[in-house]
Amino acid sequence: NYLQPAVRRNRAAAERGGFTIMSLNTAGGGWQYEASALERFLPWPLSDRRAREECARRVNIPGLTGWCPQTLLDVAQLASYYDQIVIEEAYWAAVSGTPGAAFPNAFYLDALDYGGTIRTGTQTLFGSVRGGKEDLKQDTAYAYVDTVLAYNVYKACNVDIIVDDHLFDAGAQAGNNTENRENGSWIQKLGPSDCSSLIKLLKSRRKNHPLSLWSDPKLGRRDDWPGALH
Repeated sequence: NYLQPAVRRNRAAAERGGFTIMSLNTAGGGWQYEASALERFLPWPLSDRRAREECARRVNIPGLTGWCPQTLLDVAQLASYYDQIVIEEAYWAAVSGTPGAAFPNAFYLDALDYGGTIRTGTQTLFGSVRGGKEDLKQDTAYAYVDTVLAYNVYKACNVDIIVDDHLFDAGAQAGNNTENRENGSWIQKLGPSDCSSLIKLLKSRRKNHPLSLWSDPKLGRRDDWPGALH
């Protein structure tokens, strides 16, 4: 997992005056555009089944054989379904004290849903329905922003944080308070009451949109691939 040794990467970037960013976005290729166009503009049975099946093959998810993501939002939400696993694993590794585990300084994602979530369900943000009306997972979402906030609160409540023009990994950058004040930086630390209230709030918010996995292989959602959490 890229995020397991992220502390070392964050530190190395900070020492060079930079920062780390992890791209969790994705994009379709010409094969996806072609299959989508044929599906949209040619009525069945004239639409090219071979193009749709080739698109499904290139998406490369076991069990996905006859559906091609029709829009960039379909691609983004399918990617977000699996991105949530990576983010959740890294979050728990970091807060449980796994050596070296951390978030990068920034994530790069395709789209955000209401409340700072990422949509992992099958109904697109524009309202297009892909599953049946009985599909209870159409608008399922993961608490992306609240998870990032919870991670940062955990870091702030356990280590000193340098507050300056930039935010750095505290373990790598803090040094002693006198030295940092002389350099124009300030050391801030959340008090116990601040930590308690913020952690309680963010735990509650994360419960509203937890990691959610289910089996719908026809639309690319699996709960057993690749090494999915349970």
